[in-house]
Amino acid sequence: MTVSSSSLGGSDGSDGPGGSDGFDGFDGADPVRVGPYRLLRRLGAGGMGTVYLGLNGSGRQVAVKLVRPDLARVAEFRERLKREADSARRVARFCTAAVLDVNVTADVPYLVTEFVDGPTLAEVVRERGPLHPAELHQLAASMATALMAIHRAGIVHRDLKPSNIVLSRLGPKVIDFGIARALDTASVLSGEHPVGTPALMAPEQARGDTITSAADVFAWGGVLVYAATGRYPFGTGPAAALLYRTVNDTPTLDGFEDSLRPLVEEAMRKAPADRPTAEQLYARLLDMRVDEAELPLGPPLAEVTALVQPVAPGTPGTPGIPGTPGNPSPSPSSVETQAVPPTPVTVLSPHGSPAPSTAGRAGTDRRAGTAGRAKAHGRSQGRRSRHGWRGIALLAAILAAVIATVVLVVVDNRGAPSPTGVPEQVAARALRLQFQDRPLARRLALAAYHAAPESASTRNAVIGLFAADVDPVVAPLGSRVLSAALRPDGRLLAAGTEAGTIELWDLTDLAHPGHAGTISGVGDWVYSVAFDPGGNLLAAGVGDGAVRLWDVTDPARAGALATIAFHRDRVRSVAFAPDGGTLASGGDDGQVGLWAVTDPAHPQRRSATDGAVAGIRSLAFSPRGGLLALAGDDGSVRLWNVADPARPATSSTLRGTGRTVQSVAFSADSSTLAAGGIDGAVHTWRVDGPGSVVDLGSTPGGVGGVTSVAFSPDRAILVSASEDETVRLTDISAPADPVLLTDLRGHTKAVSAAMFVPGGRTVVSASGDGSVRLWTVDPAVLTRNACADPSNQIGSKEWYANFPNTPYASPCP
Repeated sequence: MTVSSSSLGGSDGSDGPGGSDGFDGFDGADPVRVGPYRLLRRLGAGGMGTVYLGLNGSGRQVAVKLVRPDLARVAEFRERLKREADSARRVARFCTAAVLDVNVTADVPYLVTEFVDGPTLAEVVRERGPLHPAELHQLAASMATALMAIHRAGIVHRDLKPSNIVLSRLGPKVIDFGIARALDTASVLSGEHPVGTPALMAPEQARGDTITSAADVFAWGGVLVYAATGRYPFGTGPAAALLYRTVNDTPTLDGFEDSLRPLVEEAMRKAPADRPTAEQLYARLLDMRVDEAELPLGPPLAEVTALVQPVAPGTPGTPGIPGTPGNPSPSPSSVETQAVPPTPVTVLSPHGSPAPSTAGRAGTDRRAGTAGRAKAHGRSQGRRSRHGWRGIALLAAILAAVIATVVLVVVDNRGAPSPTGVPEQVAARALRLQFQDRPLARRLALAAYHAAPESASTRNAVIGLFAADVDPVVAPLGSRVLSAALRPDGRLLAAGTEAGTIELWDLTDLAHPGHAGTISGVGDWVYSVAFDPGGNLLAAGVGDGAVRLWDVTDPARAGALATIAFHRDRVRSVAFAPDGGTLASGGDDGQVGLWAVTDPAHPQRRSATDGAVAGIRSLAFSPRGGLLALAGDDGSVRLWNVADPARPATSSTLRGTGRTVQSVAFSADSSTLAAGGIDGAVHTWRVDGPGSVVDLGSTPGGVGGVTSVAFSPDRAILVSASEDETVRLTDISAPADPVLLTDLRGHTKAVSAAMFVPGGRTVVSASGDGSVRLWTVDPAVLTRNACADPSNQIGSKEWYANFPNTPYASPCP
């Protein structure tokens, strides 16, 4: 790489935004280009080096950090920076500034991150004074959210401080995570002091002990003290004095906000094991309220639900809920395909594909051909009673009970259609009783199904009361599963892993799934997989920004067809149109690509567009064709008319909770759209056609963020996967009145995908615990299993109380 320098000469500002001000801070020694990035002005300097505002090849602003020459000469530092930056790129973008690129082999190594425009917390407190209570709560939640994302990627920030928190127009964002550990490496080698801010170091950092995520929690408390009072918790002075106080004294919280004080005191306990986790902080904050008599002086901070990157001005689809007062349904308009300068697309043949990157990847284990069935006691033991989730688990139990009660009351009293027959009425009663008198509910559900086995209501009641009793079939993959998809006939499963492989499993015999093949050399984490309608073409969205295509007619010998090199960041979602001729891809760069794949060895770009939802998390075509749903980090769901893929047009912009949407799905008849987000809710809409959408409300999809949503073939049941390790089944036969059926538990890490096998009698789930599980929801199997327990069989007295005009018959003949 060459770093070019020159005197910038004139001050007309023709090369930078906003005239000559774009070059403030430059001098003759400053570079004007680093690799593919054009530098506009110097932003500042820190422990790692100098930071510049730059432009990438598409004209988007980025922050380019050039490494100090003395650090650049340390080979161990370069190696550590590469590892840490690669890990940081996998951090979920919740209130953080994304790491976009790193080059440690250049003459001057550099790191590229998302540019966040706004003052730092340090600047705001210095210039405006301490934050007001509402602002403080917002900051606390945003920092906790960021730490959750950082820690789940296996990273410890190590230097959380006011100058590393930028107050953007979209909310507080944490920056410079993943850098401190690389700097620590250089410090140890050079004999310098460990990296960190003495005023906010945890006691274990001050002592030089092992540093864990608990150190970030300690700093979280210290930053809040500074934000609320303008003072650091252990005062000021020489570093040695500050570190002594940190180890031996209690923090000074005089004047600190009352409602947050207990939580900050817990966060700043001396022993790391005694501090709450970031997840526990967030759960506690959700239950807090703040009352403020007067409005803050000056501009308020943005909403707590901060987005990762701003929505570019002029993008299609003005936010609004179609059909609501003041927000009429938008008329279809052509999507501005030139809103972002086009990025070159490279289609590579299999022989010309980039060499796979294996650095830091776990080896690929070859699985045995047959999966084993998990035992009941083993599954119970697998549910880890981790201390870090106790607060969330308690909150989940309370929320589940309250929500269930509210839903039941609403179903009974708001005029929803009642079941037409006696068995259906008994089935509805069974579901209402499952949280009050479960033994009776189970007897009623079994009896109702026996009386009317063809009724959707009675089938759902049996699923709700008995599905969790049957152990799933477990297929061990050995590596964390990030994505999964079923071939349309349901006989082949593709699972994308963090090891950079796609594992193919034969599901012809659901009781004995067999490993059918491995696609290796994908190149990076596999965030999304999808089959075409014919089932012989497989697409994958990869962490390196590539979209790859394979012929999987023979799963044991999958053949690479093409690589589409277009996206500049992780490809989160790929989806085929129902006619199989178009492939959609969306990624963290916010771009949506539509590709003609009638000749999959030579895909052609039909359109490339800014999705206007910040980073793209999920895409889904309507099964009837013509509509594409896309969702992402800004919390909206957009519907595009893609009847002509070369000219997509926005038909509707839907708003749910305003939090990041991680999954969207249409029902098989295209009449209903579901979206799951990081707030744990699933929102649904009735889709009558382009521009005609009715909001049906939301239902809990899990305590953690919802990662995946899907419908049963008959649209009666919604399955959702959650970061709380559960798979949830919800009856949405009356979409405006959803009823929780059951939670399927057994995974020991976040569930990344869940879906129904065609026919609707089996649910498949994939998880970060390295397994795929097959759960039976076949009422015939569930009732046979239920009849093995005599306590589930209704007696004649209960029978006649519920079926007064029907002769008694045992449900288990």
